[in-house]
Amino acid sequence: AEMLLKLGFAGLYAMLRQFGLTPGQEFKVALDETDRLGLFICYGDRDIDQTMSKLRGALGHISFEKLANAPQPPAELASFFGGGFTNPMNIGASVENLKNRRHIALLRDYVASMAPEVMDVMVRERDLIMTDRLLDDCRVGRTVAVVGMAHLDGIEDEWRRRGGEVFLHGDNS
Repeated sequence: AEMLLKLGFAGLYAMLRQFGLTPGQEFKVALDETDRLGLFICYGDRDIDQTMSKLRGALGHISFEKLANAPQPPAELASFFGGGFTNPMNIGASVENLKNRRHIALLRDYVASMAPEVMDVMVRERDLIMTDRLLDDCRVGRTVAVVGMAHLDGIEDEWRRRGGEVFLHGDNS
């Protein structure tokens, strides 16, 4: 079952690459820069095999009746998908719209309303793990964290809850 999940993610990532979104590209760029500058790297996420195992368990708790009778997405979410994943002609535009922090938050919250167990495994638990590792495993001083956009709000909220300051750059950070 976990192998099927991994194959499913590989297929999803291949489709996203076709529309200009390269999953993990920001991490590769960050690693290349870290190597170039000789900086310390602190890996902060949960091991992928552990995440896939937990995801398999979470998928067993999904209410397919709830998914089949899902409420309409919020208007703003629906508008930027514009037929999105049901209309292949709009997939590229939908992916482009997801490169926005506010849109990712809307999508994350909508999916969490239908499949909270999945979002706990894929986002909330990992936000806490990454915050723990940033605080406990990384060197004291200035830290640059490279994370997926869906994790920004959760990590920042937890960081602030623990008394830290968050410095943002740009409208979409």
